[in-house]
Amino acid sequence: LRLKSQYELAVENRNFMGLQLIERNDELCILYERANVQEATLKKGHINLTSREAERRMLKLELKEANRQIEVSKKLLPEIPKLLNKIRQLKSQLAEER
Repeated sequence: LRLKSQYELAVENRNFMGLQLIERNDELCILYERANVQEATLKKGHINLTSREAERRMLKLELKEANRQIEVSKKLLPEIPKLLNKIRQLKSQLAEER
């Protein structure tokens, strides 16, 4: 009788441990799934960040080019009246020679 109760206790203990093992395994699967989702999100964020950095570099280059063109235009601005006078002179010379 004592042996039977010990056996039943051992079986009950084994069943309890088996249930706990199954529960821990389920929890572990959930944690792995969460980790995979977070890893995918992190990877997606990294890709977006890389893309944004490339876009930022391109915009920076475009801005430098626009500023360069503005500076060139500013340097040419004082020359415009002189060039207009030259055009008038050339037109009048052309008209005279015709």
